[in-house]
Amino acid sequence: MVAEVTVDTTGAEGVLFKQGGAHGGHVLFIADGRLHYVYNFLGERQQLLSSVGPIPLGHHLFGVRYARTGTVPNSHTPLGDLTMYFDHNEVGSLADVTTHPGTFGLAGAGITVGRNGGSAVSSRYKAPFAFTGGSIARVTIDLSGRPYEDVEKELALAFSRD
Repeated sequence: MVAEVTVDTTGAEGVLFKQGGAHGGHVLFIADGRLHYVYNFLGERQQLLSSVGPIPLGHHLFGVRYARTGTVPNSHTPLGDLTMYFDHNEVGSLADVTTHPGTFGLAGAGITVGRNGGSAVSSRYKAPFAFTGGSIARVTIDLSGRPYEDVEKELALAFSRD
């Protein structure tokens, strides 16, 4: 997942992307000057990954990458590792994240950008927790399995060599 976001103020906060709800889902949000990602496993366990440092002002790509590493013993429940990025730099990681073997949204919870529609995925904020203090250009979910890349940055670097 990559969110292209401009942060205009140090007080920027709110949901950037949300899928699911209180009974399972995941959410990328800004609170207390830091980027957070929560994977809510079936409403039983909220697994939190937070950036180690504050969010800088300006235009950024905020990314979270999930890499499956196996399954919970004696089950079909996937396990994996999360890595968080600001632009092209790793700013946090979390190992052994338990994820759903199926889909979110049994109660009609869907996907939203810029706010948490429906029940809150995380207990760390109160829905709708609309994003303020900046703008969201786009959120991209990439299921290709390719490594995280800042394509625009790579292109600019290539042109700078000529």
